[in-house]
Amino acid sequence: MRLGQYRTAPAFASVAPVFLIFSLTLFSTCRRGTGGTGAVDLRTAKSISQTPPSSIYPSDCNELGRLDYNIAGTEALPVTDWRNNLTVERRRIELRGWLVHVPNFCHEDGDAVFNLEVDPSWTDQIGVDLNQLIRVGNVLLAKGEVPRENVGITFQHTPATYYQAVSPPVVHLEIYPWIPSNFPCAFPSAAASAYFNAQCNRGDLPPLPAPPCPAATPPPDWIAANAPALNRTAPNGSPGPCDLPPDCNRAYFWPYHPRQPSPCLAPGQYVRVVGTLITDYPHFGGLNDPPKWVADNGQLDDIEVKRAWGGAVFTLGSWLGGDDVYQQNHPARYTEVHPVDLIAVLDTNRRSSETVVVVAVLAEDGAQPSSRHPPQKQTFDLDITPPARAAGAPGSGGISVVEKVDQSASDLSTIKVGNDDKTGARIEKFADHVHIHIEIEGKSTAGAKGRFKAIYRVRWQD
Repeated sequence: MRLGQYRTAPAFASVAPVFLIFSLTLFSTCRRGTGGTGAVDLRTAKSISQTPPSSIYPSDCNELGRLDYNIAGTEALPVTDWRNNLTVERRRIELRGWLVHVPNFCHEDGDAVFNLEVDPSWTDQIGVDLNQLIRVGNVLLAKGEVPRENVGITFQHTPATYYQAVSPPVVHLEIYPWIPSNFPCAFPSAAASAYFNAQCNRGDLPPLPAPPCPAATPPPDWIAANAPALNRTAPNGSPGPCDLPPDCNRAYFWPYHPRQPSPCLAPGQYVRVVGTLITDYPHFGGLNDPPKWVADNGQLDDIEVKRAWGGAVFTLGSWLGGDDVYQQNHPARYTEVHPVDLIAVLDTNRRSSETVVVVAVLAEDGAQPSSRHPPQKQTFDLDITPPARAAGAPGSGGISVVEKVDQSASDLSTIKVGNDDKTGARIEKFADHVHIHIEIEGKSTAGAKGRFKAIYRVRWQD
């Protein structure tokens, strides 16, 4: 079965590296907060704000949905957990890549959200394993988080079945505001107090002291959401295109302008991002919501799909022998930078020299035959085309393809058709593209699913 072409847009065609950084004037005049005197050099700084969002432990009190993620290429970041009167360690990372989603709204929990297509040449430079950074959950989530209107920036391939997922290497970004009601000096009700104690006074943490009142005051350099600096308006009086979106709660405070830290953020920009690296639990939506990466065509029962990928509805269907979604190694969790301490536009014209594709394929085991399960065998085909060459670029040296199989999320013993050693996919090179073919099959025992995940990097040889 031929699933179709994977092509990047001409806007990111391969060119000789030209890295245009905005003038030093831009960097020297970007100031922290509402009026601090310290200028920020966005090429080297780790935060725009004097009080970085990552220095304030999230108000969800060690909630298991978000877990610290320690991988090579990250650095230790001590964070004061004021509610529990202790210091916890998070991991900070710097990523570079292209913004692919800058929504004009605030997330339901108040955060400003973005999506970043990671530049693998940068992760090579800092020693980050791209397979560790881009987990199965990132592939699943990217299908719904990168809108179709951005197809001109990063290709979105729609598989024919829920048991296959393909995406660019996308990481989710969130900047969270200071929400006064989350940092109370006195709880508004007994129910609020009981909820707080259940979340924060767990047995694995020291006893909770009374929340100190100074912590209920936003950091002095954070900006009120109703401040003029965040709400410039267009001549007709409507919100400007780079203002804080109108649905964002005006009672909150922001560490810096989340829409235009340097300058107004837009899809296609090559940016530098610094913040806390975490994993979040699989976001498959509600019980009756179809998974995001395939249109709801009635092909499969949604609950069965979530069970198969090990989602929040049925945890025993996970890839790793029954670990639930609150375990760090559950592959359907996804990595994100949350919170983001800095987003800086480095270049508006930088283009990728390679097409990067992350593939995840799953096949059912045969332990519980059901008419709602597809066959145990899954066959996957994909054409991957390198970016177009720029005018005047050297002649073609042929296509280069690098396959990196994710050993932690793959069971090579379930590969039925692949390369000669059955350690990866069968790869065929053509004049203008490569063709990937993999066939996997689940085993008869419960939990022994066929599973395969790999990253492909395709480019023109020099």
